[in-house]
Amino acid sequence: PAANIFNAANITNFVWYGLTTEAMNSNTAWFGYLKGATITNLYVPSDCMTMIQAKITDGTLTKITNLYSIDDWEE
Repeated sequence: PAANIFNAANITNFVWYGLTTEAMNSNTAWFGYLKGATITNLYVPSDCMTMIQAKITDGTLTKITNLYSIDDWEE
């Protein structure tokens, strides 16, 4: 299934552009996309940071080393 699309993947930089808190609230299975992957640097829109950090803190997402906001990027 799509929820296991990154299962067992080792990803250095994952940019999840277009993710929204509204999408995460309406589909609580969103974390299944990331749960099995080992991700060194995850970049998401700033409005998603709190929700994803909460999943890291509560132990739902255990294989994400660094969480960053796409909005903080500079050229």
